Amino acid sequence: MNILILTGKFGMGHLSVSKALEEEFKVINKNINVNIVDLIEYVYPNRAELIYKSFSQVVNICPELYNLMYKASEKVEVDMRLPGNSINKKMKNLIDLYSPDIIISTIPMCSRTISAYKAVSNIDIPLVTCVTDISMHIEWVAPKTDYYLVPTLEIKYNLIKNGINGKNIFVVGIPVKQSFKNIRHKESSSNKKNILIMGGGLGLIPNLDEMMNELAKIPNLSITIITGKNKRSYLQFLDKYKNAEIIGFTNEVDKYLSKADIIITKPGGVTLFESIFSETPMFVIKPFLAQEKSNAKYIEANSIGKILWRDREDTTKSLCEFIYDEENLNAMKENMREIKVHTLNSNLTNVLKYLMNEAKYEVNPNYNMSIVI
Repeated sequence: MNILILTGKFGMGHLSVSKALEEEFKVINKNINVNIVDLIEYVYPNRAELIYKSFSQVVNICPELYNLMYKASEKVEVDMRLPGNSINKKMKNLIDLYSPDIIISTIPMCSRTISAYKAVSNIDIPLVTCVTDISMHIEWVAPKTDYYLVPTLEIKYNLIKNGINGKNIFVVGIPVKQSFKNIRHKESSSNKKNILIMGGGLGLIPNLDEMMNELAKIPNLSITIITGKNKRSYLQFLDKYKNAEIIGFTNEVDKYLSKADIIITKPGGVTLFESIFSETPMFVIKPFLAQEKSNAKYIEANSIGKILWRDREDTTKSLCEFIYDEENLNAMKENMREIKVHTLNSNLTNVLKYLMNEAKYEVNPNYNMSIVI
C-alpha cells in the first residue's frame, strides 16, 4: 500500500507530525510504503527557501502582522490553494509519481490544494487532513477532504458545526513519534530539579538570557537548553552557565523530556502532546502567535501547565513557585495521564487501520469500527 503524506516547513511541527504518522503506519505493517513530500518544495523548488525564510521573519519580527492576517482569514474566506497556472498539472504528476492509496495532509494549504485538484480531476483517492494545533480555524476545512484526524473533541464538534459528518472525524490527539509513547518518566525529587527549555522550530523563549541569569543563582537546579537549528543562540549560551547543558539540533527530545521535571517552551501543538505523553508539566511565557494562544488555553483548561500571559509578571518567581509545588505538579501529571487514557491511548493506530480498510487495503476483514472514536 502507498501512503503519501504532504506537509510544509512552516515551523517544524507539521513535518514532525508527518514523521510520526509514517512511524505509526510502519508499526501496523513495516512493508507499507510511506512517502513524505514537502509540497511547497515540490511545486516551487527554486522559491521554497525564500518562502520559508519570509514566513519565519514575519513570525519572529512582526508576530502582530501574522496574528492580524490569521484573524482576518477567520472572517473572510481565503483561497489557501497553492497558486500558479500549472498547479493541477503538477498535482497530476505528483500523484502519478507516488500512486497513493491514501493522501494525508498535515497543513491546510496542502489540504486545500489537493481538494481543489480532486474537484477537477474526479480522482477518488481518500484525502485525510490531520489538524496539528488546538485550532478551530476554518482554514482546516477543505471540501474534498474525506476524513479528519483532530486533537480534541472540541475541534470535532466545531467541524460538525461547519457541516462535516461526525463519522468522518477521529479524535487522536496530535501524533507524536513512537519514542514518546515509551517514555518511563523518573520520579521527581524536591532536592534537585531538572528544567528543560525548548523554543520550538521558529525561535527561542522571549528574554531567555535575563531569565537564565536568575536561574543560574538557584542551587540544585539543572537546566538543559535545546536551541535546535538556531546556531546563534547555541553559541550565545554555550559554556555561559555552570548549571546548564546546551544542546543544538537533536532527534532525542524524548530523552531530555524523560529527565525533566518541567519544560519551559512555546506551546506548539506537537510539543504540547509530546509533553502530555512524557507527563512533563509545561511552563509557558507569554504565548503570542494565534495558534500558540489556542494551545495555551488548552493547557490551562486541562491543568497540565502554567501560562504567564503578561509581560509584567515576575517570571523567575512564578517559575520557582511552580517547579517546587510538588502537589500541583503531581496533579498535572495525573491530568496528563487522564488525557492519554481517555483520548489518545492507541487510538491513532486503530484509526489508521480503519482508513486503510476503507481504501481497500485488507488489514483485517473483521475490523471493528466501534473501537474508533
